[in-house]
Amino acid sequence: MKTFNHPWQIILWAVLMLLLRLSLQVEAVQAARPKQQADQIGSDIIGLASDSLDCLTTDLSGQASGEVHLTWQGQPTRARLIINIAGSEAAHTIKVNGETIAQTPIQPHGHACGEGESFYLEIPPSVAVQGENTIEITDDALPGDIWSAAEIRIEVLGPIT
Repeated sequence: MKTFNHPWQIILWAVLMLLLRLSLQVEAVQAARPKQQADQIGSDIIGLASDSLDCLTTDLSGQASGEVHLTWQGQPTRARLIINIAGSEAAHTIKVNGETIAQTPIQPHGHACGEGESFYLEIPPSVAVQGENTIEITDDALPGDIWSAAEIRIEVLGPIT
């Protein structure tokens, strides 16, 4: 059994044991890290976003639309609509370039064209086109529900530039 003659020896021994234990834990965490994370670091996957459409608000007509501009080179493998929703009381239809791509997440809180909740809605990459992309929101699930979408963008991802 080890005996200590001075208090500093006890402290030094405790510090060394703590450092040894921490180094073993770090090695265990590194070994448990998913391989996919390491593979993605050197990948050629890039995301490009369109310009932002400030705000769309449904009105008495029950719909609103606007355009965002996006250009890229290459073939996107994924796409998504990034949208900030406020005041939606029902799951209304959202269209991109005339194609229904999603139903709005119900988000009754927030302020029109401002503070709301941001959502990333996956869309088929084929829906996004080079140049102008039309975004349309509706009140079809609950007529008269006036809600807004703000900071609307389309993002394409893949081996693109």
